[in-house]
Amino acid sequence: MELRAVCISNGIGVLLMSFLLYVSRTRRQRPSYKNRIFTFVALGVLVACIIEACSFIVDSRIFPGGRFLNYATNACLFTAGLVLPLFVLFYVDLGLYGDPERIPKCYRLHVVLLILMNLVNVINFFVPVSFYVTEENVYHRLPVGYIFYIVIFFYAASGIYVKRRYGKERVAHRFFVIEAFLLPIVLGTLLQIFFYGLSLAWPCCAIGLTFLYMMQQNELAYIDSLVGLFNRQYMDDVLSSWIRKGYAFGGIMIDVDHFKSINDAYGHSEGDHALIRTADILKSVAKDGSLAFRFAGDEFVLLKRTANPQELEELAKKLEETLEETNRAHDVPWHLSLSCGISFFDRKAGNVDSFLKAMDTQLYITKKQHHLLSRNP
Repeated sequence: MELRAVCISNGIGVLLMSFLLYVSRTRRQRPSYKNRIFTFVALGVLVACIIEACSFIVDSRIFPGGRFLNYATNACLFTAGLVLPLFVLFYVDLGLYGDPERIPKCYRLHVVLLILMNLVNVINFFVPVSFYVTEENVYHRLPVGYIFYIVIFFYAASGIYVKRRYGKERVAHRFFVIEAFLLPIVLGTLLQIFFYGLSLAWPCCAIGLTFLYMMQQNELAYIDSLVGLFNRQYMDDVLSSWIRKGYAFGGIMIDVDHFKSINDAYGHSEGDHALIRTADILKSVAKDGSLAFRFAGDEFVLLKRTANPQELEELAKKLEETLEETNRAHDVPWHLSLSCGISFFDRKAGNVDSFLKAMDTQLYITKKQHHLLSRNP
């Protein structure tokens, strides 16, 4: 790969990361481990693209300190190639589980591998084991250097495993497709391994991070920031897709009873708490292929692809049982009560509005019954 091509490919990586850091600046101002890791990785890839280009510029050129600079730049790239994928793995875990305390518990082996491989990197300055630089200042890779790539692929595989395991335990984030994020990174790294002299790994990392940021934007657009459920906009998209494909489906509209009373008596923070608890109940119920949405205010919707009315009845019963368990398990000054309205999509009517109106009508009937019972216990 000629020097001009190396500079162009890595220059594209620098431009992508500069753009990414600029457009994400507002979100990154929020103090969170996830945002800090994203900033660190993006800056790291930007710097690595610059160092990669410098290593090719320095290679085979004789000048004072050139050989040391060749060693230093390549050592930095080996270190960055381990540190940044590990932090990407941390980022994936935080994005899914949101628990920083999981990191030191779950990734001890990964950190140990990082430390050991960096010791190899230090030893390489004195005893060439992963790469060496000739007296003519020409870089050569050694067999031990391929172990670094094996560790990198191990980190990537760990990220896929964490995402798949998360998907089994609970409803996975639909907008975080880790394979789409890792594919350009793995492909670029493999090409650089098998075609000696190519410089594609770091520019492909920049492309992968750009994909990751785009997936995050989809998540922000379609997930309610307070309760963590899909929002009305995504529900409309799902309904349009199901109708277009001819699926049979039904839904349950859920409303929090006496929500205004909770806000008035205990404050809006407790009202938010009631909404979050309702969303948690829906998340635990929506594990059988159904989807949970925050429709508006204190209203929620469960959608399920089925033509069997009994399945929706069972879903509503499961919702009621989970609500009772939640009320027993939590000691709060208010009692959480939910009203539900069930309806199936009528293909003859053929539009979303009639489907939503049917659910809302059934919800109103149930809610009226709940209010009568609360007045006449």
